Amino acid sequence: YISDGIKSGCQDYEGNNICYSLCTNNGRYCFSGPDTKFDSGITGADVVKESLRRICIWKHYGESDRVGSEWWDYVAQFIEHCDYPDLFTDEDCVKNCFSKANVDGDLIENCMSDSGGLEANAPNALIDIEIEMQAKVNRGIGTQSALFINDVFDKGEFSVN
Repeated sequence: YISDGIKSGCQDYEGNNICYSLCTNNGRYCFSGPDTKFDSGITGADVVKESLRRICIWKHYGESDRVGSEWWDYVAQFIEHCDYPDLFTDEDCVKNCFSKANVDGDLIENCMSDSGGLEANAPNALIDIEIEMQAKVNRGIGTQSALFINDVFDKGEFSVN
């Protein structure tokens, strides 16, 4: 899930992103990355962007009818065609998924931007709502072991052996 990078310590006192490619919005929103590569492959920031895209698709195509067939179609298309390290951030692949799912790409891009975007050191209203909802749903405390060794991000179970 997307984490609050400020609470996780990914934004320093001057507002700089110190978790690099794991976060967007100068360290405000982070995902620990689907792989252990810190500077290549699908990054945490890439996952945050795709998550926001899907939030916007749901907002415009699923929120009113609670079915969101276009959302489901987009996700299916994305998984089939774009869910690979070399295509995950490919805008042509995303546009093709929009087209096949009958989703207005300009509407979704505007939604992503209007909610606060992903570039500036500014909040994104839709991601903030998601993080707030995650906090309400989570029961107990969840942790994930992660560390940096020689500027390489690693996560999972660690042992001194």
